[in-house]
Amino acid sequence: MSEPRTSEELKAVEAALGSLVPQQGEFDRDQLMYRAGVASARGGRSTLWAWPAATAVMTLLATTLAVSLAISLAGRSEPRVVERIKYVPADGPSKTTSDPSPQGVAMDQDQQVAVKVSPGSYWHLRRLVLAGGVESLPRPAARRDNGDVRPGPITNRDLLLRHLRES
Repeated sequence: MSEPRTSEELKAVEAALGSLVPQQGEFDRDQLMYRAGVASARGGRSTLWAWPAATAVMTLLATTLAVSLAISLAGRSEPRVVERIKYVPADGPSKTTSDPSPQGVAMDQDQQVAVKVSPGSYWHLRRLVLAGGVESLPRPAARRDNGDVRPGPITNRDLLLRHLRES
């Protein structure tokens, strides 16, 4: 470990440092700032061509994209309309051809698939409405277990029928 220094040693170091005189250097702060400003205004060789080159590249890219879009739009034709004549018997369409599939895709008679639907499902009710109108929908149950009749909730069917009667 180092020993504590005495005040005499510190006074000798202080006197030696105090006798030193700063040397005048060749550094001129004002000249440095002036040259930095001139260099930034003049620019280097890379800045002379960087912005014009970037502008030229972006213009070329925009022109290329516009031409490719014009070519792709010019090559398109109107969608082809396909018409099919389907002969239906005079008594109306048969059940197998008129029932829509659950996916809502119209299929030919030979492609028809038998689908089981529950009585309260959307597809069952949809088929009822398409076949016989809104009047063919079943009425909601309005009786309790003990036989008392209670008014059922107002359904969309009831509102529609009421509106049609009022009109």
